[in-house]
Amino acid sequence: MGQRSNTTHHLSSTHSESPDSGDRSNKQIDPSLSKDPFSKDPLSKEHMKVKREKSNRPTSVRDRADMNRLMREATPDPQIEQVKSSDPHRNSPIVHVRVLDQFGENEKMGASTGPLRHAQVYVEEFVHRLCPYPGKSYCHLQALIDWDHRIPSLNLIVRILACYDEISKLTLAKAIKDIELNIQSGNLFPEFDVPNYAPLVADEIYSSVLDANGENELELQFTSDWRHQVDHKLGRKVVHAITQLDIYANAMAKRKREDLGDPIIVGWMAPAIAHSLHWAVEVWLVTDFIGYRGKALVFFVDSKTLSVTRFCETEIQAS
Repeated sequence: MGQRSNTTHHLSSTHSESPDSGDRSNKQIDPSLSKDPFSKDPLSKEHMKVKREKSNRPTSVRDRADMNRLMREATPDPQIEQVKSSDPHRNSPIVHVRVLDQFGENEKMGASTGPLRHAQVYVEEFVHRLCPYPGKSYCHLQALIDWDHRIPSLNLIVRILACYDEISKLTLAKAIKDIELNIQSGNLFPEFDVPNYAPLVADEIYSSVLDANGENELELQFTSDWRHQVDHKLGRKVVHAITQLDIYANAMAKRKREDLGDPIIVGWMAPAIAHSLHWAVEVWLVTDFIGYRGKALVFFVDSKTLSVTRFCETEIQAS
């Protein structure tokens, strides 16, 4: 069997649970241990998965059209738009060689549709919705279309990494180079596993699971080193906002146990995921817990307007 291509390519721009029995006491709920489609990623426990509403899963490119149109019609931040337009990687996602091996032939023949083209469209739409955390600015945006460690792939993984300064940018560039060298040394035959780009870190990391056609978003995660640092005063305001909702009152009334605790402030959430005008705060309300597993309602509250912009349900596990 011949050897495989060893280079990573850059594309040009185109436009829920079975109850367990056991001790119910002294269990600490860890939001980072919710079920995670990135289970092979070394950083999976640091990522916060947000499940989309059951009535809106999966989200197709067409389903996202209205949101993206509204975002483009909003007054853009000149600084953000300058980074998006001037960054050399803005319209050139890095594509994992194992993804290119499976889907790259259509790209070479100039096809206008296909998994990689769909993933590129997804990247462009998502970047339009990005805005940095208040007081910060983007120095660099890097998109990657990553491999799911399967042949044939069941999913495409899109990673968008944002850097706030030159140090972060240079650190990311070196980490990408190191991973690509490891990929190159191990990519001899299809049956040989090689790394993907999961270990990369940046100031903001957005990771999406798309279907194998690149058309439907199945899961979406956001992570950062600082996302859990929510001011206590703001946290109290956010919790008060969700307690005014009928869905909160209904969930509290349906609780079968009295020891499920108060709402949990999980951390900051980007507007692109929270569907908010400003950065939002993510809050969980545990609604059920048996053994080591349970369910929680997830609320996203705009940090400025204190309006609840979105809510959904997720599964949890005890640590």
